[in-house]
Amino acid sequence: MRVVYLTNYPVPYRVEFLNQLSEKCDLTVFYQNAQSAERDQDWQKSVDISHKCFLLGTSGLLKHLASHNYDLVVVGCYNEWSGIQSILLLKALRKKYLINVDGEFFDGRGLKKMLRNCLVKGASGYLIAGENTGNELIKLVGTRHIYRYHFSSLTKDELRRNARRGWREGDAFLCVGQFADYKGLDVLIDAMVGLPGYKLTMVGAADKADSLLDYIRKRGASNIDVVPFLKKNDLNKLYCGCRALILPSRQECWGLVVNEAASFGTPIIATSGVGAAADFLDSSSPLRPNPCDPLALREAIAAYLQMTAEEKMLISRELVKRSSSYSIERTVEEHIEAFQHVLREEQA
Repeated sequence: MRVVYLTNYPVPYRVEFLNQLSEKCDLTVFYQNAQSAERDQDWQKSVDISHKCFLLGTSGLLKHLASHNYDLVVVGCYNEWSGIQSILLLKALRKKYLINVDGEFFDGRGLKKMLRNCLVKGASGYLIAGENTGNELIKLVGTRHIYRYHFSSLTKDELRRNARRGWREGDAFLCVGQFADYKGLDVLIDAMVGLPGYKLTMVGAADKADSLLDYIRKRGASNIDVVPFLKKNDLNKLYCGCRALILPSRQECWGLVVNEAASFGTPIIATSGVGAAADFLDSSSPLRPNPCDPLALREAIAAYLQMTAEEKMLISRELVKRSSSYSIERTVEEHIEAFQHVLREEQA
């Protein structure tokens, strides 16, 4: 089975997934960029690439897709320029392709919505991260060609190690994410202004750390510390010893930090704008507030603070249990099953 996978740039969890996928099929990966300017370079290079891969511009990629035959093409960047161009070409050539959506699907408004809907329709299948996400996409394309997978940045061995290590409640809340509008860090900062007696550590702003600190100072939130970047082992220590992880995203397809925190049993407060929250938190949970609302987020944090130690440990154990179903190995298996199903349908 000859498969092409199109994606943006190599990051450790994606490299590990593609390495393992390449052991199950004849895989060729095309990266748009060698690296992301917003990510730590040492972190991006921390996993060696063992799969066959190339770095091509859009024109080179299109020429390759037009002149080579593959059983399947997976478009993992459908909303970026090279992905859009690739989909249009594959449609014109009547070649089989799958579209990957890392969780929830956001289809915009007005003309943008019409164009994206036209672009997305017509794939041979749709790979959707999570058991409960992708509802908007399903409304658009139906359920027949939907293939779900248990998205994760962790291997089975890492899940076992993290579960053994466990979580013990510490003094400060933790937020991990870039300082970008969709992440909603400003909403969390505004919420923490009303909770001066509690600490928050924000990790991952990288080169935007100064801008984040400026916003914190303007809001008068003296209870927030900013750490631009942490290596994996150091971040794991914070997962294990924070009060809880808070993810205040406005709209985020998935949110792999939820998987990571849950693997230790770290309690999670995540807005309903986070795709992973649909799988890891019950819809009725007071720890799943509406996005874009500092007051609602503050109330969710307050609800967590009012919980007993026993209630928090019940949440912790449930998160470890749910986390055990989400691994890179299972993601690989589910992709191969999807590929085989699509090809069987073609032959039927």
